[in-house]
Parts: sequence; C-alpha cells; structure tokens
Amino acid sequence: MNPAYERFHIMDVNIDDEASGREGLDVSVYVDTHEKINVQLGSSMTIRTDLNGLMDLRDIFHRAAVKLDEVHSYNKTCEKLDRVTEEMNPPSGNRGEGGMSDAQCVDVFDMNLSNDPLRW
Repeated sequence: MNPAYERFHIMDVNIDDEASGREGLDVSVYVDTHEKINVQLGSSMTIRTDLNGLMDLRDIFHRAAVKLDEVHSYNKTCEKLDRVTEEMNPPSGNRGEGGMSDAQCVDVFDMNLSNDPLRW
C-alpha cells in the first residue's frame, strides 16, 4: 500500500535575479513521499526530479561556483598587475608626439643615430 502523498518543506530563500529586479526570486524546496525533490522558482516554474537529478544539479552548481571563483581570482590578479605596472611605469611628462617617450621618438633611419645606442 502506498502511503498518502505528503510534501515536506525544506527551505525558502530569496536569490538575486536580474529578471526579477529588486524583489529577487523566491525559491522554495520540498521533498515528497514519491521520493521527488520539488524546487519552485518564483510562481511560474517548478523543477521536480529524483535524487539523481538533484545530485546532477548539485554537481552543476558546484562546478559553476568553482569557475566563478576562478574568474573572480583572475580579475583580482589582473587588477593587481595593472596597479603594479602603473607603479613601475609612471606616466612621464616628457612625452613627444603621440604620447611617445623620447626613446620611442628616435628616427632609426637617421644615420647619425643608427650606430649610437646612447643617443637613442
């Protein structure tokens, strides 16, 4: 005999969702006596899956979290490198035409300068 259908509330959470605006998206999770997991996303969508589907979703979200952390770390590293580069190469007030330094403005085809690296 099958037991009567019953649904057990697990948790409600409101997540940031760009489509929902400031109100966010309400997410509710339930487990029922048919051994299914019910994930309600707002008032218009429900995911109803078994334990295997739940584990797949968990794996997907875990991989996404790891990748998001990698992207965040990469962006922070790039910002730090940009700051270090600016500190090591401060803008010079002695810029020639087009924002080039004196060394970059040398005409390498000028025969007087081409053999004299000290004057580059």
